[in-house]
Amino acid sequence: MLEQMPLAEQMHLVAESSTLISVHGSGLSFCVFLPSETRATAVVEVYPRASPSSWKWRFIFPRMAAAAGAHYEGVVAEHAPGCPGGKAVLTCNVTVDVDVGKRGGLLAAIERAASLTKTTANS
Repeated sequence: MLEQMPLAEQMHLVAESSTLISVHGSGLSFCVFLPSETRATAVVEVYPRASPSSWKWRFIFPRMAAAAGAHYEGVVAEHAPGCPGGKAVLTCNVTVDVDVGKRGGLLAAIERAASLTKTTANS
């Protein structure tokens, strides 16, 4: 969605949001535009299960979200069949568990982020 908008509109949209949800990638760097100084914000990242050779990238966005003052939720996704592994996992399609009842599921992570941003915003 964001890639189809001019950069200024992208930044404005994120600056009006309380939560940024994305698959691991450069779009998550927009978390620096979340309005963390004026209200509670959160980042939900869906990332592929790491291989031993690709674990370093796993810490980029949790650290960036923390520096931006946003709560971070990470959700592990499985590689699509045929993914070669290694560094290529970042270019493979992924599937994610959306089950609300599972702590690691996408909807559970979104619910935790929404709960945090509502609770803190209304205090």
